Amino acid sequence: MFKRLALLWKTHRSAAGSRLKRILFGLIIWGLITGVLFADLDSSKVFLQNGDVAKRDILAPKTISYTTFGIRSRAEILNDIETLFVYLANDSKADLDSTMKGRQLWDELEERPALLEYLTSLEPEQLHLLRDQVQALIIPYMNRGIPEDEFDTYREQIAKEIGSLELETNSQELLLTLTAKLLKDLPKKKTIKKGEIIIRHGDRATPEDIYVLKELGLYGIEARRRLNILGGGLVSLLLFASVFLFMYRFRPKVLESDSLLAMVGIVAVVSLALSKMVLILSHSGVYFRGMNIFSPYLCPLSTASMLITILIGADMGILLTVVLSVLIGLMEIEGIKLTITLFFGGLAGIMAVSRVSQRADIIRAGFYVSLAHVFFLLGLYLFKAEAAFSTFSQPLFRDIITGFVGGFTATILTIGGLPYLENFFKITTSIKLLEFSDLNQPLMQELLVKAPGTYHHSIVVANMAEASAEMIGADPLLCKIGGYYHDIGKLKRPYFFVENQIGIENQHESLSPYLSTLIISSHVKDGIELAKKYNLASPIIDIVAQHQGTGLITYFYHRAREQAADPDEVREEEFRYPGPKPHSKEAALVMLADAIESAARTLNNPTPNNIQNLVTKITRAKFEGEQFNDCDVTLKDLERINRTFATILTGMYHSRIEYPEEALTGFKKPEQKKQGKPKKVKPKVSGNGKINGNKTDKKAADGPTDTGIQQPESSKDMVQANSPKGKARKKTANNKKKRKDTATASGDNNTEQVQQENDPGQHD
Repeated sequence: MFKRLALLWKTHRSAAGSRLKRILFGLIIWGLITGVLFADLDSSKVFLQNGDVAKRDILAPKTISYTTFGIRSRAEILNDIETLFVYLANDSKADLDSTMKGRQLWDELEERPALLEYLTSLEPEQLHLLRDQVQALIIPYMNRGIPEDEFDTYREQIAKEIGSLELETNSQELLLTLTAKLLKDLPKKKTIKKGEIIIRHGDRATPEDIYVLKELGLYGIEARRRLNILGGGLVSLLLFASVFLFMYRFRPKVLESDSLLAMVGIVAVVSLALSKMVLILSHSGVYFRGMNIFSPYLCPLSTASMLITILIGADMGILLTVVLSVLIGLMEIEGIKLTITLFFGGLAGIMAVSRVSQRADIIRAGFYVSLAHVFFLLGLYLFKAEAAFSTFSQPLFRDIITGFVGGFTATILTIGGLPYLENFFKITTSIKLLEFSDLNQPLMQELLVKAPGTYHHSIVVANMAEASAEMIGADPLLCKIGGYYHDIGKLKRPYFFVENQIGIENQHESLSPYLSTLIISSHVKDGIELAKKYNLASPIIDIVAQHQGTGLITYFYHRAREQAADPDEVREEEFRYPGPKPHSKEAALVMLADAIESAARTLNNPTPNNIQNLVTKITRAKFEGEQFNDCDVTLKDLERINRTFATILTGMYHSRIEYPEEALTGFKKPEQKKQGKPKKVKPKVSGNGKINGNKTDKKAADGPTDTGIQQPESSKDMVQANSPKGKARKKTANNKKKRKDTATASGDNNTEQVQQENDPGQHD
């Protein structure tokens, strides 16, 4: 009891330690992502006050048009007009500030002595009337602002309005002078284009600069910065938690794997950091021929999308794309457009690499990402267009070019980073599997030379497994390569397996059933060692280890029972493969293909009906032997597998017509000349009672006899047949024939026994 409690406590501590390690790892990744997010936030916000020196060039992230109400307000301009006329009226209530402003305006009019003399002669009522007229002329322009490049046009327009008034010449001249002076201080309409420098490095910030920064959303207040950090941290935490909840619910294997979690975290942080660098460069500006060549649409989000899809799966790729596109959008002022474009670009990359089989497919995926960037950018620009096309054609052209280049940049990063992630985190992708599909690999060439029968058997098994894989949702490429390598363990003792016993005696005739079982079953362990020696991928090693499951080596089991004094003392456990059972659909497919292909070679009459019965019997035997309990193979899957295997084997063993010798050789057989009646020759009888002479009987001339031994055709052959070695070979052949006939006639459901009773070393 105490041992059990100690074991439970040890297991609990191990699980708790593993959970704690994953929590700490998650907090580290969250901290890195949050740090990247805030670093980019600082680069987009400008914390300057009036008179502060800019530490870098500050660029406009978008094109805006604004009216400079923040420089001199409407109230200030009206106050200047009032101050001037208070000073002109010599009002004793005027304060020092008003007197100084009035004096300043007065000094500007000293260059016109006639106007000054006219002003001094006006009565207070006339001054009030003149003030009202000035305000009536100026106020409409204060409301709508004056474009900088149209000042002269507005001055001419005001002059026409003054000329239409019924006033004295001096009054018109005075109004024209005052309005021209005041027009310079009116709010101006200005346009700041995207990428234009607002404040240069080393310049002091002016009130107008501060006003423009506020209009662009770049102006930051130190007190608000803490709130921004708090909000950004909360958003990133929620997004990060959503990823873990998704993995807990739908991808528990990823959550339980430290290496996969580390890989996802590293890919997310690196792609976010690279995106931050692109955003900083797009804000600071890297110019070529007057245009900033960096754009936010160069962000390599699609790299993370494609890498995670190839290494883990499309569902994880989509989830990471959503999270990263939102985080990148938070760093940019016009984040919604960037988020949409990057998300659909990443989605295009995911769909393109979800069935990747070679590196050229990744290049094609980059082209699809580029097209997605271009079309979504064009659509979003046109959707938000507020003016003619010419007003935004230049930034649109720049963003489309950078978006197109961004797709191919993501492809380059994906191709460059994929091998390192595969090797470092021990992840096998379809691209890596392709390297093992080459039959010129040293291990396959060694199998071809040392065990040719096993080599050809493996090729057929691979093709059978590949043909059925897609029907049941398995990986066809992994099934094919698993079929190639599943029997590599036979390289250690190739001649103990009947498919390699060409021209030699069966090695198991002189061995005990227990030793034969040990040799046959050890090819699984030997295969695992060879697979590791040649650095095969872990999924291939799993298939090598699982392709026999815990099946019974039937022939040697029954042989041991026949030789034992008490058959009940022979235990099945000593004649079973060590396992484990198949844990995947791919391993189950290779197991079935291996057993069925081997048994199909023993059929004397491989008709479609016999092949179908054989496939069904073996599949049923594996199912009833509980070999599929550890993998998600259903009865419907087994039915599809049976149908496919039967079709393939029927095509392999289809009957052929007998061609005449003339058709085979291409030469016409010469006609035999008519001869007379042949002379009878009296046959001689040997010592054992068999006919001997120059000619044999018809049955001997035609070929094998009922016993399966060809009759000797000469006296020399007869001597060899009657020698001790000849008799031993004859006895061995007769035993094989007898076992084959017995097994075929019995129709035993366990086709593994049928196979092994014909070829003891074949079944593996």
